[in-house]
Amino acid sequence: GFPDPFDALGPDGFSDAAGEPVPLAAMEDWYVLYALMPGRMEKARRIEAWWGSAGRLDKGRLERAAEGELPERVRAEVRRILGN
Repeated sequence: GFPDPFDALGPDGFSDAAGEPVPLAAMEDWYVLYALMPGRMEKARRIEAWWGSAGRLDKGRLERAAEGELPERVRAEVRRILGN
C-alpha cells in the first residue's frame, strides 16, 4: 500500500479561519493528489506554476511522496519537477 505522507500542517494540523476546524495539507501533497485524479492535471500544473512564482517548493516533502506507490506517469512528473 501507499504510506500516508499526507500529514496536516499548522501547530495542531487545523486552521480555524472559517470559524471551525479545517484540516490543512501541504501544496506538495495536493500536487500529488491532483496528479492522481483523472482530469485534474491542470490543477496540478497550477500548483507547479505557483511554486515557480513563489519559490516555495518543499523538495523533501515531494521526494517523500514520490517514494510511495505512485503510477509511473505521476512519478515521472515528480522527477521532472525535482530535476532528476
